[in-house]
Amino acid sequence: MALTRGIFIRKDGKSVTDPAGTDPRSARKAMSGLVAGNADGVPRSGIFPQKDVLIVIGSQAGMVYRVKPFEGALIRDAAGSDGVVLYANDALTDVPTSPAPSTGSRWDLVYVQYPESTSDSTSSKPVLGVVQGTASGTPSKPSAALPANSYLLAESLVSAGNSTTVDASINQVWRYTVPRGVPIPVRNQAERDELNAPYPGLRIVALDRPGTPVMVFSGGKWQPEIPMPAFGHMGMTGGFQNVSSPDWTTLKIDAAQDLVGGVAFDAAAKALVVPAAGRYQIVARYYATGTGGGNGAFGRVMYNRNGTVAEVEGSYASFWKGNGNDFINVSTLTRNFQTGDKIFMQMVYASSSWGTTGYNGSWLELLYIGPSTAY
Repeated sequence: MALTRGIFIRKDGKSVTDPAGTDPRSARKAMSGLVAGNADGVPRSGIFPQKDVLIVIGSQAGMVYRVKPFEGALIRDAAGSDGVVLYANDALTDVPTSPAPSTGSRWDLVYVQYPESTSDSTSSKPVLGVVQGTASGTPSKPSAALPANSYLLAESLVSAGNSTTVDASINQVWRYTVPRGVPIPVRNQAERDELNAPYPGLRIVALDRPGTPVMVFSGGKWQPEIPMPAFGHMGMTGGFQNVSSPDWTTLKIDAAQDLVGGVAFDAAAKALVVPAAGRYQIVARYYATGTGGGNGAFGRVMYNRNGTVAEVEGSYASFWKGNGNDFINVSTLTRNFQTGDKIFMQMVYASSSWGTTGYNGSWLELLYIGPSTAY
């Protein structure tokens, strides 16, 4: 049947053997038009956005997974021919699994399933369940064992010795879905690329980008709809800081005057923290004061990447400070950084201090320009 029956259409008279009113499948297909799609005619299974994103968690009560309340959409056929089921888990639900293996580890797949008695089952009761894989030193995920008309919520790696599911490593693998026309949240490029046939004007929310910008598909590529650059400024609110030459000294920058778009301030490291990988502009202002003069002063910008500290290439600045004169130097450059990089400043100069607050002394700014590679 090319034209499906509509929703809430009254059946024909009692004498008609094939009533023309609404049937469940037609209703599900009609509802598909209200849900975002991965492709034309294929609604997007997933969970509607909510604040709590840890849907499946472990339990201290033993080998039990806990599934939190959520609302979702599920397609019962990969091609979308059976429409979409709109459903809800309205209470915290425990889903038991098997004890941990004696050796090695195994994958548990936590899923939700919606069978239908008139199509593929003797029951229409929804199910929250777990499929256990085979334990080994290099376990494989039992994806092929997932039941028909199910949707995968989480993958959990259970290792020998785990006494509760809190000890397991649980990954949330469900996807976001939204009403049609609403930007679709995606965690990364891989999830974005699951949109098989994006159309001009389709919008996503790039959760892995600074400021989580809305991006629109146009001209065969994804572009920011409204640029929301990440920005951070940190400066010094204290007074004099003595620096002993020739040792490099990290500036005691102790305050972030401005943080936008996910840039964080690490007070202990005296650093701005990069929110997401990309290309950033750095502006460093070196301010030297004090009575000592007639010597060279030097400044540089550093980064700490997972414990490895190095100089930001090209940030080295040198200048001459005359006796009793304050000196200011500014360096600007653009470099690629990774998520979590900590950016801070160092100087070398005997008996000098810098700054009072904010823009009046030494400070460092970090501005997101764009992706370091094509998105």
